Amino acid sequence: MMEVVTGQLMFFLESLGFGAVLFFLYDIIRGFRRIFIHKSFFIIIEDLFFWMLVGIISFRFLCWYNQGELRGFFFLGLGIGMILYFKLASKMIINISTVIFDYLKRFCKYIYYLLFRPVLKINTNIRWQLKKEKKKVKMALKNGKIRGDADEDGKKIQEKR
Repeated sequence: MMEVVTGQLMFFLESLGFGAVLFFLYDIIRGFRRIFIHKSFFIIIEDLFFWMLVGIISFRFLCWYNQGELRGFFFLGLGIGMILYFKLASKMIINISTVIFDYLKRFCKYIYYLLFRPVLKINTNIRWQLKKEKKKVKMALKNGKIRGDADEDGKKIQEKR
């Protein structure tokens, strides 16, 4: 009898830890959302996938530790674990994950800048050359050089009739 009670107590304590781990993972997602801001549609999709994954993992947890039996103290332990984690560590983990994702974002921007700086420089040079040529073409059009009714000096050719 004592072994059964000890086993159930261990299962309850493990469900406390499991609830804390689930909330920890969700806090990482919350830190990600602080840095990579996106529309509510994508937040809904993220939450949907997260909670579907949580359901699958919870089912595996129940099958592994309690032969798949649903017990009220599992949900109680899960809830208490989440609440304890939220009160004790949630803000700190969100701040840490926000800093980590911010550094990751900066690093990715830096790598992007290093990889595409030559392309951007070429693009800028091409734009500058095109603007210069555009001005030349405008001046030539204004002077009548391109229309075909001017000679090489820009003087208008009079039509012979």
